Amino acid sequence: MPSWSAGVAAFTHTYCENANGAPSDEAQVAMKPSFSSSNAVWLCALAILTVAALAQAGWYSARLPERVATHFEADGVADGWGSRMSLVLGQAGISLAVFLLFAGIGLLLPRLPDAFINLPHKDHWLAPERRAQSLQRVRGMLLRIGCATAAFLLVLFQLIYAANRAPEPRLSPLSWLALALFLAYVAVEIVAMLLLFSRRFRR
Repeated sequence: MPSWSAGVAAFTHTYCENANGAPSDEAQVAMKPSFSSSNAVWLCALAILTVAALAQAGWYSARLPERVATHFEADGVADGWGSRMSLVLGQAGISLAVFLLFAGIGLLLPRLPDAFINLPHKDHWLAPERRAQSLQRVRGMLLRIGCATAAFLLVLFQLIYAANRAPEPRLSPLSWLALALFLAYVAVEIVAMLLLFSRRFRR
């Protein structure tokens, strides 16, 4: 089984194969401030996941009891209750907030002053000839984390809805697995990005 460090190193390789030298012709094209094709795909994926969450909330709004469990203890036992509409509207609101947050930050990022952007060796990476390309990578990371967040919430609310359709609501232990996978993915994304922006200075 490959080590954790080897896995992260392989993951970072997909970001930029030419990070240690001058930008290639392809990299220079990527420096343009518009969305890259891969980032556009992730933005579309985030939008699709958001629409799926809204559809999920709408579908269950007519299929749940009037009083539902809205909070669960670590062992899955329900310990908080509320109305059906508060649950489905809560999912809709959270899902829209996730979309606006991650898509909005991605759009705002190129307009932020460098002082508000925290990157390793940012004087190098945010130099005029590298700034757009560097921000494209950060934007891609944010969109992927946004997709992971939306997918996690989709699974979590499905488990909550399934629990509330049972005679005695109890949240499935799968919720912990979903949380662990989500946190692990976010950690890999962040570590990969930090390693990427440190590569230029390795000797």
